[in-house]
Amino acid sequence: MSGTLDTFAPPVAPSSIPTNVQPRMVSSALGDGYTVSAPDGINTAPLSVTLSWTVLSAAQNTAILAFLNAHLGVTFLYTLPSETTPRKWQATTWRPVQQPSWFTMDVLLVERFDLSAY
Repeated sequence: MSGTLDTFAPPVAPSSIPTNVQPRMVSSALGDGYTVSAPDGINTAPLSVTLSWTVLSAAQNTAILAFLNAHLGVTFLYTLPSETTPRKWQATTWRPVQQPSWFTMDVLLVERFDLSAY
């Protein structure tokens, strides 16, 4: 990647951030019920997180959607509240829901890596 990455700075912190790790592994059956597994390359355990907001104003909802729509398929930086160093992410899905007088939203971020670090 070249250039500077944009930083996702939502107007309000997410209400919850469940995380998931699904390591990439390769497996080979050796016969007689034996299987060997090993990590599939480097960076084999990318993190995915769901940023969830339970109450967003229309302006907050619009600001988040504007950032996501401007970064379709584009990697950006985001620092998890429990961390001090930003990671690289892509937003893969999001779901805004309009309530009677507010919005809720879930955004799935998947950690991305690039070769410039190696």
